[in-house]
Amino acid sequence: MRSGAFLYSVPSVNLVHWYFNAPLKVVANPWLKFFVIAGLRLSAILASFLKSL
Repeated sequence: MRSGAFLYSVPSVNLVHWYFNAPLKVVANPWLKFFVIAGLRLSAILASFLKSL
């Protein structure tokens, strides 16, 4: 069963799904940026630490 046909047959569920998903995406965006930056910094610190060993 294709997801497109299922979403069209149940529009109310699709609306609820969008209602919960939209704020999550708005909230997740800055957090994703933060985690990416933190991850890059951590990897840089680890790399310099390994070089100093």
